[in-house]
Amino acid sequence: MLALFLFLPGWAQAPSRADVLRAIKAFEAAPLSPNMSRTYGRTILAFATESPDVTVVMNATNFPPMAGEKLGEEEVLTLTIAYMCGDLRAQLEGGKTGEQSYPAVLSMLKVYQQMRQGKAKFRSPGLDKLAELQAKGQLEAHLKSK
Repeated sequence: MLALFLFLPGWAQAPSRADVLRAIKAFEAAPLSPNMSRTYGRTILAFATESPDVTVVMNATNFPPMAGEKLGEEEVLTLTIAYMCGDLRAQLEGGKTGEQSYPAVLSMLKVYQQMRQGKAKFRSPGLDKLAELQAKGQLEAHLKSK
């Protein structure tokens, strides 16, 4: 999954906290704009993988595209960056060190809904299930149980 980012040239070392927070803010403002994931994804991924101050954990429970769902490369890239934005923001702004899958999934679901508005046929059964759990108030407990 993260192998997608290894082919995004443009980063050699971990960016600063300020750099990644700016990148997160820019991505969240318009996540579906052309090349947004690639433009800000480099900074976000570099920080997530190189900084000793954060931990991002993605698995098939909290990130359904890892479960083998058939989604396009751009959709997976955008959803990955959205997930990381939620996780990193919670750790950096909330002072919560360690994996933050609940805010990460909420961030990803927000972008997923935007993607669905633009593409009526675009569906992810796994993301739909997470959205359903959130609507029932069960998502956070579901993520903690896995």
